[in-house]
Formats: sequence, structure tokens, C-alpha cells
Amino acid sequence: MLNWLKKRKQKAIVFVDYEHWFYSYKNIWGFKPNVTMWRKALEQKYKVVYLEFFADFSNPAISEEKAYLETVADRVYDTQDELIRRNKDMTDFVMLDHIYRSAIKYRNIPNYVLFTGEGNFKKVMKFLKDRRKNVISYGVTGAYSGMLREAACEAVTVPDDDEIYLHYRDYIIDNLAYVVDNGKIIPTFNGTIDAVSEKHGLQPQAVKKVLIRLIEEGYIYQRPHSFGIGKTVKRLAANWDRLIAEGLFLVQDT
Repeated sequence: MLNWLKKRKQKAIVFVDYEHWFYSYKNIWGFKPNVTMWRKALEQKYKVVYLEFFADFSNPAISEEKAYLETVADRVYDTQDELIRRNKDMTDFVMLDHIYRSAIKYRNIPNYVLFTGEGNFKKVMKFLKDRRKNVISYGVTGAYSGMLREAACEAVTVPDDDEIYLHYRDYIIDNLAYVVDNGKIIPTFNGTIDAVSEKHGLQPQAVKKVLIRLIEEGYIYQRPHSFGIGKTVKRLAANWDRLIAEGLFLVQDT
């Protein structure tokens, strides 16, 4: 009886501009998308009819992603094959064409998930909404058109705080492990933020936020360090026993 009372998931078709997602994550946030987890999260809300990815995979930076996406997506389109002369607009063009065709072919699908930051998708959103489709827009913070967010029925920005935390936590822990092996370095709060931000090309404020959380959660703590000349600073130290016990740091065999 209870099974009948459960709300049925609505059907959805999903289109992803993977160039937007991959390069925005790489250049702004310093890590790769976890497409597997993202699809699982979508499937908690919708019955995904199919999931399509679009990108030019000719660039070495993104070329290896194609094989991975093929294990997650229903269809992956390499837009470099569409024309000999190639630019970013071709990925948009191919993706837009698929969206329009899908809306005409699958009239009974109520939800369209569009993952892109490009403002030129505003017209296709209107096209879908005029046909009473629920348009859910995903985009990467820092590369997401404001017009696109406003045009959608629902707008979702990624990465969220938890995703940033998981990646930056590892960067910070690795930095402190490096410092342990190089005893001449005194890891201070601001020094660690600067070192991690510079190495991975990250926004210092985002790194600072994660470092504060690690201190609040007890994975990292501060202790006085004296230079013996009347000067004392607060030095960062990691709770290595806890990090190792929880699988957050692996001890390498020497």
C-alpha cells in the first residue's frame, strides 16, 4: 500500500555542455567534475530518460574524459567531428539542435535539464517553456550567465560547498604532509592558504573557508611556535592519527 503512495519520479532528458563544465572546473575551481555522482544525484529526483554530453575532445586536456563519460552517459557527441573548421560555437550549435529535435520528438517529457553557462541558450529555454516544459539549468559558479539563470524555471550552481570541501581538504592535507617532510617550512594559517592557492590556481577565499572548517572539525589545529628570539607564531599541525584512521590520508611505504 505504501509503495502506491510514493510520489513517482517525473521523466527528464539531460543535455550537458561538457566543455563548459570541464574547463570551468579546471580553470576556476581546480578539479575535475564527478559526473558519476552528479548523475546519481539527478536520478534521486528524476527518471532520467537519457543523458547526453557534448564537447570537442580534440584538446589533450579533455581528450581522456571521453572514455570516462561513455561509461556514465547514454550518448556522447564529439563535436570536433561535425566540421573541419572548429570553434566553441559548434558545441553549442550541436547541443541546441539536439534539444530542439528532442522537444519535438518527445512531447510527453516534462523536464529538461540543461547544463551550460552560455547565454545563447536563453532562446531554447523559452522555446521549451512555451511548450510547458520545466527547464532546470545547471551552471558553474564564475562562468554562468545571469540571463540564463533568470530564464530557467530552476537554476542550480555547482560546485556546492561539500564538493569544494572534499577536493580542497585533500590539497591542504597534502600541503601539510609536504611541510612535515621539509622541516624548514613553518606552516602558518595564511601561508598555507597562499601555498595551496598558488600551487593549484585556486581562489584564496575558497581555500580559507575550507581550512577554517578543517580546524573547526579538529583535523587541523594551531599551536605556538617560538623562533627563540622573542617571536612566536601560530603553526598549523594535522591530527595525523585521525586523518589516517578515517582514510583521509594514506601513509606511503618507503
